[in-house]
Amino acid sequence: MLIVKDGLGRAFDLDANTPLSDTLRALSQSRGVGIGDALVALYNYLHGALAQNSALAKAAAAALTKAETDDATLTAILDGALGKFLLDREGGNPLPVPRTLASAGAPLAYALDAKKTIAAKTGDVTLSFAPTAGATAQIAVLRGPSPSVDPPLALPAGDALLRFSLSGEVDVEGSFKVPFNGGSGAGSAGAGASVEIDALFQWPATTTVAGALVESVGGLASPWDLDVVAADLAPVDAGGECRGLRRLAFDLTGDLHLTGTVGLGRSWRYVDKNFAQGVDLNATLGVQADLSLGWSRNGAFRLTVERASDGSVAIGVHRTDGTQGTFGADLTAGLVVTGLGQAAQPIVDDLFPDATGLMQKLRAWSAPGTMLVDRLLAQIGSDDPAVAALAQLLLGRTTSGEAQTQIRDLILAEIKEQVNTYVPFWKQLSQPTALAAQLSAALARRFGAEGDAAALIAQQLQKWLAPALTKAYQDFSAAMTTLATDASNTLAPLLAAFGKIGEDVAALTKAIDADASAVVTPALRLMQRYEAIRAQVLDAVTAASKLKLGLGLKLAYSRTTNDTAEVSFRVAQVTDRTRLVYRSLVTGRLDAAWGVLQAAIDAGEIVALDGAFTSAIARSRSLDLSLSFGDASIAWDASSASSATITVEANGMLSVGQGRFTSSNVAKAFGRSSGASFGGTLDVAAALAHPAAALPVAFGFALNYQDKRMQPSELATYLRSLQRVGGGAALFGDDAVRAALAQYGAAPADARVDTVVNLDAATLQRVFDLTTTSNGRARILATARAALFAAGAARDTGVAVLTALAGGTNPAAIAQVLADLADLDAFAIGQRYGAKTGQTLPTTSGADQRVYQDVRNINGLAAGLVDALTALAGAPALFVAAQAQTGDPAAQATRYARALDGVNTRVNAGIGAWFEQFGQTDQAPSFAVALLASLAQLADLPAPLLVPVAQVRSAAGTLRVLAF
Repeated sequence: MLIVKDGLGRAFDLDANTPLSDTLRALSQSRGVGIGDALVALYNYLHGALAQNSALAKAAAAALTKAETDDATLTAILDGALGKFLLDREGGNPLPVPRTLASAGAPLAYALDAKKTIAAKTGDVTLSFAPTAGATAQIAVLRGPSPSVDPPLALPAGDALLRFSLSGEVDVEGSFKVPFNGGSGAGSAGAGASVEIDALFQWPATTTVAGALVESVGGLASPWDLDVVAADLAPVDAGGECRGLRRLAFDLTGDLHLTGTVGLGRSWRYVDKNFAQGVDLNATLGVQADLSLGWSRNGAFRLTVERASDGSVAIGVHRTDGTQGTFGADLTAGLVVTGLGQAAQPIVDDLFPDATGLMQKLRAWSAPGTMLVDRLLAQIGSDDPAVAALAQLLLGRTTSGEAQTQIRDLILAEIKEQVNTYVPFWKQLSQPTALAAQLSAALARRFGAEGDAAALIAQQLQKWLAPALTKAYQDFSAAMTTLATDASNTLAPLLAAFGKIGEDVAALTKAIDADASAVVTPALRLMQRYEAIRAQVLDAVTAASKLKLGLGLKLAYSRTTNDTAEVSFRVAQVTDRTRLVYRSLVTGRLDAAWGVLQAAIDAGEIVALDGAFTSAIARSRSLDLSLSFGDASIAWDASSASSATITVEANGMLSVGQGRFTSSNVAKAFGRSSGASFGGTLDVAAALAHPAAALPVAFGFALNYQDKRMQPSELATYLRSLQRVGGGAALFGDDAVRAALAQYGAAPADARVDTVVNLDAATLQRVFDLTTTSNGRARILATARAALFAAGAARDTGVAVLTALAGGTNPAAIAQVLADLADLDAFAIGQRYGAKTGQTLPTTSGADQRVYQDVRNINGLAAGLVDALTALAGAPALFVAAQAQTGDPAAQATRYARALDGVNTRVNAGIGAWFEQFGQTDQAPSFAVALLASLAQLADLPAPLLVPVAQVRSAAGTLRVLAF
């Protein structure tokens, strides 16, 4: 029997003394020789190449050669995954033929999974533990020219890859929850790891799958020994042609995560029993505080080994290692009042006394919209053809029965809304035809119909409404007449409620005695007045029922690190050093291999070293405050973020050194928002490459204001908030404000105003130069203090004290006073104020503490700005010092990243603090404007610095763009 490999026929001798021999002969005669070829190859392989060393091979051979192996058993094997992988039995061909690599189907996979969950509960304490494990073995065929492997591999035309994969993984998850009085604590932890080994063999695509399996398994090498790998890797020519083991690959991954939360909550409830005639009023106040901590680490390592075209062993390494730490704090409080809705009717009854119970009898006629809709539903029925006609008029096309029902319900809902809210129903019910016409026309307009369509819709609706309203009037009149007739002996007391609407009860009683129907017209007026009072109460109750007060405060912080290594080299000689390097790499220890790697490079045992090491650190922080009042809300968000990314080449050269930092502040209230943001970049690599040039730093600022209905006066208020000055640096002139208002017009509009300012490296260098001398730093402090004072950083008492000590509002004098008070406490500041003015600051009201806090806040912001600018200016010197330290490129990248992260942290702390101000939504954040004013003055920028641009959208949707 023959098996095809490399286009050649290779003969295999079958032992004639086993039961399998007879079975194969029978199968060859009845099913074709193809199946015989495949099974003979497998049989001989199992009895040959691995039989001496593999218990698995011996067991498989024994299973194939035992006496019970019959035609049915082999048929089951052929119909299974193994048979389908080796043989082609599709297309209606009764004679199975061996598959080639070119026609191979789905991979052949075997998986083993195990999972167990252990849970325990003692009282209210809950613990859980869930370990899982799994292993997978897979054989797959990959075809070119670019098979799905990592790193990519190019295959010559007509070749294919046979991949053997073995992988295993284990995961462990655990958690606990412990409740306590007023709160609970919870935590979880988990860890996981996985390993995968791949062997790729390259053969011509015409090779049978069975033949490729036999040849490949015989070429499987021990992946842990460099000598074996170097010997068993097949040669590769310059065109990528290879016959045999092309690549070995190892993948290792692991992760660990820990989380913990603590929650504290308390609620209070107030109940007013019998608030309104048996109705209870409930008020609930709840407070909840939550703290959370999290930490995680994950890593991955990939090693690939293959033969290079020059005969050396090519090795590639990819490694990632990341960590993340998080912290969160949430505080929420809410007040909810319920029970007011149920109190509406008792309140109406209090406002409309009814000792005789007349209104109780008439209450069945209240809510006339509901009453009318109920009558229309009974009148129209479920299959009224008018519904289809109305649906076609409204939608312009024929509709289904379900759509017609929806249209009918929509019309009835609108009728109910019109009667209950807009139409004087009781005033006009005595003229039902006119009321029907009025309602029909209003409904046609509500549905947006025009012309003939509106007339047809109104006509059809009137056909419905006229008889329904007529019948309602008749029924009401009959009910009132019956009520008056039945109460003939007690009529005067019963009619006392009519006095509420100005009726002469005595005269009315006399008229009803003569003709009971005389009650109808006054009864209509009574219902009209009653419904008006009821509507007023319901409106007030609806507004009160929305009494929901909410407070939310959220703080979130995270720090993330990511280290990545991409390294490749070739082993030219197998020596003790290269063996040690290889053994370190297959165990995932790139750091342990680096020192020996350099020695091997120096000796010429390793060549063509290439790669890069990247280290990145990112931070984020956010503080959110929200207040809600029913459906309205106020929100304030302040956030900052930074990232430091460093890449060091394998030769130790720094190729990327990028720092980014951002801060923002947004206030939102009642559909209006105002915000400011800051962003900057620092290119350390460029700074080191060009030390004589300006520091490659760029700042960008953005201010924005948005209102769905911005009045011209509100636009003026916002623009004037941009005119704040700090020591004379005008950001926006009066002429520009007047021009803006003239262009905007007198009508309110949906508008957004954006102002963007970019400061380049040359501009900022003038500011950085100030940080190198004490006088320069003093100038920065004085400018910032004056700008903050002008921006309202001091409150009323603080303003009074500072101006008194400075003898006025001169910016330089104010700045000097703030400098003099920087190291004083509240008592000392009060003493200095008393010595200057002869007055004392009241301590009982906390005035001295407020002044102290204002002084401390202003000086702190000014000092933070100096520190941020100093950190940026000194960043290149940090890296020059780091370059002098020895170590492998990975360690260098980490040192650089930490240094740059330190710069980012100082910048966001020093500049970001200017954006952590709770501001008004109709004004620009004043501290951010003060920062711009300070930088403009320090950099000697010409005025005006700001050029706002407005996008104005009219009610018709037309967009105008205005530049002021």
